[in-house]
Amino acid sequence: MARRKLPESFEIIQDIAQRAAAGDSAAYKELGQINRHLARVANDRLRALEKKSGTATAAYGFAEKASKTTGTGGARPRFSEAVKGSEEELLRKAEDAYRFLNYRSSTISGLRKQEEGVVKGLKEAGYEVGDKRAFMDFMRSSAWSEMKRIYGTTNTKTDKNGNVISRETGAMTIVTDAISRGASLRELMQAYEDRQEAGRSAFAVIDDWVTMYEDDSDTD
Repeated sequence: MARRKLPESFEIIQDIAQRAAAGDSAAYKELGQINRHLARVANDRLRALEKKSGTATAAYGFAEKASKTTGTGGARPRFSEAVKGSEEELLRKAEDAYRFLNYRSSTISGLRKQEEGVVKGLKEAGYEVGDKRAFMDFMRSSAWSEMKRIYGTTNTKTDKNGNVISRETGAMTIVTDAISRGASLRELMQAYEDRQEAGRSAFAVIDDWVTMYEDDSDTD
């Protein structure tokens, strides 16, 4: 059986929903089938991301929010594969799945390309990333999500030629500065993973790691 293609635009789905709302039974059936197909593809991608530690991404974050309203509402985000319901409900479910599928980071290959772009941009801005594979794994980790929550993001300003003018300290600056002084991201990720067994808080683990690789001049 031929693999069903994703709709080329959301407007196509909206048009089908409008016809379904006007009493077109064939359009209603098609709307349900479209939602089921979109949700199945989206859920397959979510499972793939979970296997490859791709949960600290914009796509996965969107799926977590959508799952609470139009999805299954389970422990892990999943889109509803419903084929029945009001036209409005089916359209909302289909819209969320469609939006997720259009995130670059919703696929492993898209996530890899996005990460490659981030690493390249950081290097061009003068940041030290060290082991690229470890750095990319770190960006998908819970430890990185927690660091961003604690320290915020870094705001780098450049001139028209792309030269860095100023850089406000944030999570990325702290991490890359630590890497430049020999810090191991895999060491941090492992400590973060083992924190509950060790009876330590997320903040304590991260703070110790940051302090260990702090520039001595910062503490003078």
